[in-house]
Order: sequence, then structure tokens, then C-alpha cells
Amino acid sequence: MSSGGERSASTANPGADSAARATTPPPASTNPAAPATMPTASPGAQESASASASVVPAPSITTTGSSPPLTSAPSVIILAPGENIPGTSEGADGEGAAGAKDEEESGNWAPCGINSELIASLVKDGFIPKGKWRLNEEDLTPTPKGGERVILSSHVLRGLGFPPSAFFIQVLRHYGVQPHNLTPNSILYLAGFQALFEGYLGIAPRLDFFQYCFYVKRNAHEGMLPVCGTITFNLRRGREEWFPKIYTSESVKYWTSSYFYLEDVPFPGEASGIPPFVDSAAQPQDNWALDAVTELPADLLRIKRRISKLVASIPPLTGMDTVLCWHGRRIQPLAHRSGRLLCTYTGSEDSMRGTKSGMTEKVFKKRINHLVKTRTQYKESFEMFTAENPPPKVFSCFSYF
Repeated sequence: MSSGGERSASTANPGADSAARATTPPPASTNPAAPATMPTASPGAQESASASASVVPAPSITTTGSSPPLTSAPSVIILAPGENIPGTSEGADGEGAAGAKDEEESGNWAPCGINSELIASLVKDGFIPKGKWRLNEEDLTPTPKGGERVILSSHVLRGLGFPPSAFFIQVLRHYGVQPHNLTPNSILYLAGFQALFEGYLGIAPRLDFFQYCFYVKRNAHEGMLPVCGTITFNLRRGREEWFPKIYTSESVKYWTSSYFYLEDVPFPGEASGIPPFVDSAAQPQDNWALDAVTELPADLLRIKRRISKLVASIPPLTGMDTVLCWHGRRIQPLAHRSGRLLCTYTGSEDSMRGTKSGMTEKVFKKRINHLVKTRTQYKESFEMFTAENPPPKVFSCFSYF
């Protein structure tokens, strides 16, 4: 068993191989549900616009209704033959055929397949707090201790940080999921979406606009919803005409074995960050099957038009830009940043960075190649807005408070 206190990140050799290692695990096993509850209180993060902005501020982290009941959730949800529950495997309004085929290995937990060297490299990169992690390479399924959260290195490498961003917590509560209920590619989509809003529009990400762009695909296998990767977010039909789509890897191997334990890092002003671990598939929610609105309100229409303009510009904004912009600057987009957005980035000394160290070109390309399917772009086509080159005034930055 290893922990952050037993091995210092400074003694590890992270490298590209450590940060992107795919270890072949033994056959997967199952684990009964562990009683726990998802906190209903929302972080006190309100978003407000500067006086010069003309876009309506994004909603706070609070979502409507109570948090989904998780205490009695089974480890695997079994669907009766022909059962019609919210969210079809084709996605809302039959859009599944238009989405990229997702071949991620959803299912149940596999025996732990990572080692302390990999975790130490995440610490060295500033992705997880030093001295707060624990790893048991003998675990067949996750067994967190009190106050610990089950974290997947596959998700951290795709932009999840600690404490998590208000937007990420909002997504978890709205869709009734825990991090392990989302596939790695879904995490990358969320990271790219947050980077798009903060780095290119200069505003906080909007959950209502995310719902307009993405639908929920249930990853049911033989009538069962899996514990790991219960759902996947996919881009809705027709959105690729104006939205910067990320062409993710079609297969993320062995991610269900990439778990370790991290002491909870609370969202500022709240009792927790990631909700307490529940070893179960996510309970289907009505909003999994929601169709996109046919007519956008004025503020969201303005956002769509701005994105369309960026995508059609010369040079164009690409989906890869929404990954390269944070990966190259060593920033975790799905992390809380004390009231700052990516568009306020000041340079290599900025506190938003997990580390001030850079990466060699070889390491950088290797890490990017593990995230995406299209491996031809390694430099930003349309550079992210920064403090030196701020976004247009109409999209002045919104902040979390």
C-alpha cells in the first residue's frame, strides 16, 4: 500500500509513459453498493457579469429539485426486457446515429492497475494535492476510507482537478452521477466545454448550453447499466457544423482499473467537493432523455453565434484548440480557480498552472495522442484569449464567487 506521505512526488520519474500508462488488469469483479449520500447543498458559487458585459450571467451551481437518491442504488441497474426508462441508448430525439461511435470499456471495476509512480507524477504536475493520496495496488475493487474519494487517473489526465470546478459539480448533480459513472471521453468533453467558455468566450460555462449541445447516451450492456461509465455525453446531431468538436479516442483501455484514493478537497465555503463515493450505476434521470430546445433564448443565441464566428474564422477555432489551450499551459480546466477564468491567464508564473515546469515536445505529443483520435494538430490554431489579449468586450469575463 502506498500513500502521498510514503512517497514524495519529487522522487518519482513521471515521464510520458507514467502519465499515460495502460496496464493490463486481471478480469473485472463486482462490489456491492456502499451506503452513502450525495450532498444536497450547493457550493456558494454565484456568477456575475462585469458592468460592460451584455451577456446574461450563467446560473449558479444550484440545480432545480433535490439530489437524486443514491443510498439504495444497486451496484448494477438491471432493465426489464423492453423497459422504457428515461434516456435511450440512441440518445435524445434519436441522435445516436449522428454521434461518434464510443468504444470505451464501460463496465464494472477491475482490480487496481496503476502504481505509485503514476500517482507521484500527477502530484509533480500539480494535478492532485501532495500528501493526500493513497493507493492499494492489491485492491480488487475500490475500498475508500472515511473522508476519501475514489479518483480515476484517466479522468485527472483529461482535465479533472481539485477542488473541482463549480461547473463540474453542477453537472454531477444535474445528471445524478458520480465521476466514475462518466466515461473518460465525457470528462474530456466537459473539460473542452469549460475551456471554450472561459478561454474563448470569456464567460463561465453554461449548463443549459451544454444540454443544448450534448445528449446523454446510456451504455447499457445486455440490459444492465454499468457502474463505471453508466453514461456518455455525445455531441448532438448538426452541432458539428458550428461547434468545435473534439475527436476523442475511440477506446480508452483499462480505465476502470485506474483508481486511487484522495482525501476530499472541499469546494470553497462548502463541506465537500466530490460527493461521497457510492459504488453503483447512476440512477436514470428524466433529464437524460431531454431533447434540445428548438428556439434558443437571446443570451444563448448570442453565445451560439459567437462560437460559430470563431469556428468560421481564419484561422478557425477547432476542437483540438479547446484541449491544447489548457494542456499546454498545465492547467486543469475542471478545477476551481478562486474567482478566475482561463481568459485571465498571465503566463508561465500564473497560479492557475499546476506546475511552472514545461514539457518536452515528445512528452507533450505523447500525452495528447492518448486523448484524441485525430493526431495531426499539436499547436493552437486559434490561440486562447489571455490577460494580455482579452476576449471581445461583449463577452467580458464572469467570475465564480
